[in-house]
Amino acid sequence: MLGFVLSNYINGWIFLVLGVFVVAWIVGGGYLIRRSFPRYGYAQRLGIGRSMLASFLSGSAGAFAAGVTMLLVMRLTDGRIVFAIGAVIALGAAMFVAFLVLYAMFSLSAKQTLWASMMPLGSVAAVGLLLGTAYLVPTRMGVRRQGKRDYTCYKLAKIFPAYAIYVNKYHKPPASLRVLVEQKLLEPEELRSPLSPDREIGYFYIPAMPKRGEQLQQIFACDYGDNRDGYGRAVLLMPRNRQRWATPKSRWYSEEDFRKLLQLKENADFAKALQKAEGQ
Repeated sequence: MLGFVLSNYINGWIFLVLGVFVVAWIVGGGYLIRRSFPRYGYAQRLGIGRSMLASFLSGSAGAFAAGVTMLLVMRLTDGRIVFAIGAVIALGAAMFVAFLVLYAMFSLSAKQTLWASMMPLGSVAAVGLLLGTAYLVPTRMGVRRQGKRDYTCYKLAKIFPAYAIYVNKYHKPPASLRVLVEQKLLEPEELRSPLSPDREIGYFYIPAMPKRGEQLQQIFACDYGDNRDGYGRAVLLMPRNRQRWATPKSRWYSEEDFRKLLQLKENADFAKALQKAEGQ
């Protein structure tokens, strides 16, 4: 899952956005600190260098506190807490730690430091929250989508061992996937696709034996095209060697790649039956 996030969402643009944010955080936060703290009783001359250092240290400490808090919250609740609630708790921890850093750096009372830090910390936190929301919301949605895809592929792959047992026993393929349930080789729930939960049997299959040929890409079964993902389907290919009954791996195909797979000679019967089943 982490690999999916890194490959699909950590692109060049996000580094550019983060770079701009860090510069704005240090420079902008430093400018606001330089303006705010003298107003609330800080008598010493406050240079821009020290202001930027204060902004950097308080922001870094706050970001670290937010990350640790978020991990602890999600770990202690086993991920059951709503992500947004965890983010609010983490933001509160970040603001508190950043305030403590500023309080330690400047000779002001806690009340004066609190009022003086509201503008710089509030501004940086607001911008960070907007950027974080703009980035994390689609990322989290993408992770959830990939999780459902992976689980759909996982359940599809579990069908093949039951198919292999049936073929070895009866020397012919089952007439339908329902037969595997009737033979007690699968539970009914194992035939439901997470992306097509309304279907009793969520995967399409036609009776077929593995064809000979190491280079063949013969489809064993697949998800339906009208699944809730809407951007492809899970597909399981037959083993390439008829003598090997090891469970093949299923994978997710985009609809374009799946159509190319259907055009192969070994999938002509499957493509015709699927077209009829999907009413195309």
